[in-house]
Amino acid sequence: MTGVLELAPVSPLTQRQQALIEALLPAAAANAEILTGNIATRSLLEQTRLQAATLAASERQLAARKEELEAINEAMTAWADETIGFRAAYYRGQVGQRAGVPPDSFRSTICPFKWLI
Repeated sequence: MTGVLELAPVSPLTQRQQALIEALLPAAAANAEILTGNIATRSLLEQTRLQAATLAASERQLAARKEELEAINEAMTAWADETIGFRAAYYRGQVGQRAGVPPDSFRSTICPFKWLI
């Protein structure tokens, strides 16, 4: 049952009025069912819109985090490439020759990502 429709006539109904009410009852019941369905559909639509907005916000946050992590990865890769190249040159004894850097400067090289190590 979806609802109740109460009629309170001030005088007793005639046979014709009773027949009219009985003929209209199926249409009123159908309209009540349609209205209930429309209300449920609107509620579901609103929930879907809220979920879509939440999902879009999550996607934006993930994209921003991805960009941040890619930037960190690029910086770490560049630092690692530089450090590995410097270390290889250091062990080959080419540090001072190549860039005018004293051989012991490798030991004082500071990793910009210490917090990740």
